[in-house]
Amino acid sequence: MKKTCSYSGKPILIASDQFDLVLFRLLFPFEETEENLGLSAILPKMFSRRIEAFPTEESFQVEKLKRNILYIECSLTVVGTTSCIFFDLAVPRPLLLKEDLLEEAFELFEETIYHPYLEKGAFDSFDVEREVTNLKKRIQNKQLNLRDYLPQRISEIADDEQKLFSRSIDNHLEQLDCLTPQSLYQFYQTVIGKQKPISFVFGNIEETRVQELFQKYFKTTEEPITFIQDYYHFLSPVRESPQLVIEEKPFQQSGLILIYKIKDLKIEDRIPLTLIADLLASPSSNLLFQKLRTEKGLVYSVSVQNYFHYGVFYIASYIDADKMEEAKEGMLEVMEQLKDETLVTSLLDKIRERKRNGLERQKDNCYALFDDYIMDYLEINNSATKRYEMMQKVTAQDIHSLVDRFQLDTIYFVKEENHHGA
Repeated sequence: MKKTCSYSGKPILIASDQFDLVLFRLLFPFEETEENLGLSAILPKMFSRRIEAFPTEESFQVEKLKRNILYIECSLTVVGTTSCIFFDLAVPRPLLLKEDLLEEAFELFEETIYHPYLEKGAFDSFDVEREVTNLKKRIQNKQLNLRDYLPQRISEIADDEQKLFSRSIDNHLEQLDCLTPQSLYQFYQTVIGKQKPISFVFGNIEETRVQELFQKYFKTTEEPITFIQDYYHFLSPVRESPQLVIEEKPFQQSGLILIYKIKDLKIEDRIPLTLIADLLASPSSNLLFQKLRTEKGLVYSVSVQNYFHYGVFYIASYIDADKMEEAKEGMLEVMEQLKDETLVTSLLDKIRERKRNGLERQKDNCYALFDDYIMDYLEINNSATKRYEMMQKVTAQDIHSLVDRFQLDTIYFVKEENHHGA
């Protein structure tokens, strides 16, 4: 579902006088490929400790404090094959403090992005080696905890069609061994150094000042910024009956996961699918926990995950190894409950009320409002207000119809090692 999208080359201001902060976000989109997984995982780490003008961690941190900067951060997000490295700056709103250091803060923000700390024309070898080592440790540590281990393993099991859902640096550690300061800097030049960002500003600040800052430090123009949106890669059901996958791992408990794919999934199914996840696991209904823990006493806990962009949905129960069959039976019973339109109607009312309360709370959270606007603008997700409005139209019959299109793809059991029960 690729499409070419154009966005304004000028910063987009979301004006609000409700908060005492001004938030800036600059996004650099690029296409994720299997070959650049290692580079894109390490690159965001190169901007947090030091930059060219302030070559030690201490001097960089002190300078941020001098300029009244609350934080400068760099992160990576991936949706489908569309990757985006983004930089965030948070500062007090102008005139809040005696000394207005907004321009000084913005200058340091620009230097962080376009003047990172280099050594002989490449990123510093010590910095790169440290971040590579840290990433390897984090990946290795996933093998020690069941909940950390499951997401990547589930994606590998479910992704027997296009090998995109399961694509991860976890399975390409050789890229980290081959990564060099020079190759990382070349990648930086390609995705950031030579690109113009999509820019957003949130808060109580005059638009003329925003435009002046961006024109001075980022040379913004009217020319649009174009990139390829490739968010959705729905996996189609391919099995007439579910496969059974059983593994033994050195965890302290076992996990039973039912992995579903959805027939003829459409973007319009997003809200009903979100509500199905809420019916199963939100505090307003929690059908899974009620059945498996409260009624049957089978589980320690449960979870639900909706990977909508790939059309994969799973429910999980964390159990003793000898409870597998009973837990599976209970989980399947709960999925059938979703077809009980009388029950679902009453629960949807509770979920909507909880969503309404959450929407009210979000109005007091500038970070959530900023994220929400950007996600909607880039068409990654609808805004919270739009989602709530769309939820009002979903009926129990809609839920029933969508559940009928669920197809159980895999029964995946992770069994604790050395368990001698049934």
